[in-house]
Formats: sequence, C-alpha cells, structure tokens
Amino acid sequence: MPADLVIRGGTVIDGTGTPGRAADVAITDGKISQIGTNLDGERTLDAGDCIVAPGFIDIHTHYDAQVFWDPRCGRRRFTATPRSSPATAGSRSRRPVRSTTT
Repeated sequence: MPADLVIRGGTVIDGTGTPGRAADVAITDGKISQIGTNLDGERTLDAGDCIVAPGFIDIHTHYDAQVFWDPRCGRRRFTATPRSSPATAGSRSRRPVRSTTT
C-alpha cells in the first residue's frame, strides 16, 4: 500500500550522529511510516540536494529566558510557538517586557 506522501531523494539525517544517507521518507496518516529507498507514495516531493531530518522539531525562540520569570507566560512556557514581542524577538527595543510599576 503506498504512503500518502514520499519525500524522495534527500539526504536523511536521523539524529544518531551517523553520516547522512540518501533515502526516501514515507509519511502515512501524518506520521513517518518508513525510511528507505524506492518507496511508493500517492504524492512525491523531490528533496534532491536537500537535507531531510524526520521528526526534528525546532523549538528555538527569542522568548526562552522569559518563561522563568514572567508569570504571564502561564501554559505557553511548554509550547513550541510562543507569543513574541519586540523585546523578545531579537530587536533592540528599550520597552520593558513587564511592568516595573507596582
């Protein structure tokens, strides 16, 4: 049975520290179902000359340290898509991130 999508011909970096290898990545029902060569899929995406890192989620933001001192962060401190403001998005804004008045 073919996968929903096959990302074909990329260099797969799997996070184990081994060198990347040419491979296809099959995705079925929104999940990685197979990594190998010559995989079948209803749709294909040509990843030639690209790095494919299956399962990698980049949670980097410029909001990192604020979660430790700002009570307004609440549950957002555990998400990968936090809100941002000029003071936390890498700008050189001089506006305070939180109120300094009592």
